[in-house]
Amino acid sequence: DVCRGAVSFETMPDLSHYLEVILKDPVVEVVRIKNRFDSSSGSDESVGGYRDVNINLKIVKSPVRSISDQDWVRLGLSEHICEIQLMPLSYAQEKTQVAHKNYIKWRNLSSQ
Repeated sequence: DVCRGAVSFETMPDLSHYLEVILKDPVVEVVRIKNRFDSSSGSDESVGGYRDVNINLKIVKSPVRSISDQDWVRLGLSEHICEIQLMPLSYAQEKTQVAHKNYIKWRNLSSQ
């Protein structure tokens, strides 16, 4: 991913609130959400219990005053997909290079 970030939260209600803010933001178009807290996602068994809410989104209107919405679209910036990972602080603290490498191996093997 060219543009990826992670935001950690002390409580799940804080994470949920932040997700709601993103979903209601008129500048943002959510392309996909993966909720790895949902037991049907298989995260517990598949990726060692790793959990997050993974959001792929586009910034469809210019967040910069010096760039008009029309120029934002003309420059193709409205089509760039970014990834934001939302997770509890405890998961962020435990997320290590080893855990991430294991996830990448799982993802590549399962073509996810």
